[in-house]
Amino acid sequence: MISNLLLRKWHRDLGYFFIGLIISFSISGIAQNHRKTWNPQKYIYSSLPIHTNLDLKTQTAITTEQVQKMLDDQKQGLVLKDFRIEDKGTKLRAFFSQGVADINLLTGAGKLERLDTPPIIGQLSNLHKSDQSIWIWYSDIFALGLIFIACSGMFLVRGKNSFRSKGYILMLAGVVIPLVFLFII
Repeated sequence: MISNLLLRKWHRDLGYFFIGLIISFSISGIAQNHRKTWNPQKYIYSSLPIHTNLDLKTQTAITTEQVQKMLDDQKQGLVLKDFRIEDKGTKLRAFFSQGVADINLLTGAGKLERLDTPPIIGQLSNLHKSDQSIWIWYSDIFALGLIFIACSGMFLVRGKNSFRSKGYILMLAGVVIPLVFLFII
């Protein structure tokens, strides 16, 4: 059996080792929770009104070349990545590396929005979405470390405030609340 002193040492040292990642994941997790309200990875730093004669009144389809020419006409140095027609053929949405252009195909009016990554919070949010194998392995080790920290914490306190006395009630509440949200919502 592991001594309480050794358990405390491992619990403390793993906590210290992972504190930076715990804080990073916590901040980026909050940002990801609110991504319907704001985008933690992109923000609009400039919005310009634009006008084009590109429309569907006189043709049946819009080509990639036409959309790139429309972007070139804006003299912003934009390179088209993709585009799509939305709202029953009345709106064109063009995507480029650092932004998006929305054009009303009936009037030719639109806006060009330049996007950038918010400092710090944008990079932290990338931690949740990284698919690099080395990062995935490190994240898995981090997750195992958190499991150890959580489980070892249950056995560190003794006496009237121990896990057996009242800690298990708080743990059950902490397990039940997410399950309620998972199955009800």
